[in-house]
Amino acid sequence: MFRSVVFLTFIIYFSLFGFENKFNYAEVKISSADDLKFLQANKIDIDRTSLGNRGTPINGKVTVYVTQEQYELIESRGLSTKWTPLEVRDKLSYRNNVSIGDSMLIWQNRFPEICQRIQIGTTVQGRPLWVLKISDSVNVEEAEPEIKFVSTIHGDEVTGMEMEMFMIENILKGYQAGNDTMRFIVDNTELYVMPLMNPDGNA
Repeated sequence: MFRSVVFLTFIIYFSLFGFENKFNYAEVKISSADDLKFLQANKIDIDRTSLGNRGTPINGKVTVYVTQEQYELIESRGLSTKWTPLEVRDKLSYRNNVSIGDSMLIWQNRFPEICQRIQIGTTVQGRPLWVLKISDSVNVEEAEPEIKFVSTIHGDEVTGMEMEMFMIENILKGYQAGNDTMRFIVDNTELYVMPLMNPDGNA
């Protein structure tokens, strides 16, 4: 029985932390400025945070990106650590053409009145070219200004692609929530957003 428990613990541990030179995403509770200095002194990558007058995070915690070795170092300090769930951790990676198309389909199903996924063509290597149309009458060609957003002409330059995906989500959710600015944009224009113009170069 004991051997079975030890073996199971071993499997779980390496499923979660059995990586080499890869980073995990976690939150660490910080109770003093010395705790923060400890992380900095050990070259632990700390995400953006706001500090209060005592030199500690305003919300009492920081987000860090750590290797297995750094995790053990934090643990030895006695700091409380909370690992990010897998579904959140997945969001830390860049999207690809498949996930972009999937996201557009999800948005289309969730906001069918104001957005539509369109395949405008196929690449030389056979990948679909995705565009999302956003407008108040998405299935009608209206006499409204057309605004096109195109990104990632070079497939390995992905920052703009991610920004456009975030922009889409903000517009759709803002419109649904009744945000005046988002409603004005959607009601008075036709937006065409193409986050990834060169999926072959992104593959």
